[in-house]
Amino acid sequence: MARQLRARLISLFSRQCLTSVIAKQRAADYERLAVFLESGQVVPSLERAHPLTETADAMRHLEAGRVRGKVAITIGQSQ
Repeated sequence: MARQLRARLISLFSRQCLTSVIAKQRAADYERLAVFLESGQVVPSLERAHPLTETADAMRHLEAGRVRGKVAITIGQSQ
């Protein structure tokens, strides 16, 4: 929130017009996204899912910058 307020203040003293946008969450949008995901039209870029016990290793891998996609931590499930 502070970032948006700072942008509005800066725009008073700058040639740039800085503003903020608030997205509206609609159930219909999530339902449509679910259809795309279920049909395979939209596929998340998931590099690997790590079990909770490997969280430290997953974070080290992420911090090293070697990740190509998202890294997920699974809880209570086998891979």
